Amino acid sequence: MQLTLFTIEPKEKEPMTQRDAFVHFFKRMDLEMIDLILERETYMEIPKAKFIGRLEQAFDMFKGFSDLHLKESHGTCLGKGCDHFLDRAVEFVGNRSGYRLSLVLVVKDGKIEDISECAKFRANTINTSERKMIVLSLMND
Repeated sequence: MQLTLFTIEPKEKEPMTQRDAFVHFFKRMDLEMIDLILERETYMEIPKAKFIGRLEQAFDMFKGFSDLHLKESHGTCLGKGCDHFLDRAVEFVGNRSGYRLSLVLVVKDGKIEDISECAKFRANTINTSERKMIVLSLMND
């Protein structure tokens, strides 16, 4: 019988695209790397600096709820009044709190062209309807 002293977790694949890198660093709440990889001047129709400031507030909220990292869930944006109705979306869920933040990453030619919030997210695999949301558009600048 073999005794295992350490848990061996599968190695996460290296980010291959700007989108992959964004998701990778978002899950780690690594604001500096997110700022480095985002190239556009505006996201969510606000200047990049304000967008990064809102992300910082959101990450502070997750950390305030004792989250050490965020889990990733893929799904669809179902906000009928939204420009991204039925687009692919990604939801980031606090590993301890269950708080969530849902985004649509608009990608063109491998680059993130814009980022939008998804107010009505439907996951492909898990039900997240009862979790509390962190909303970037409600953050103060």
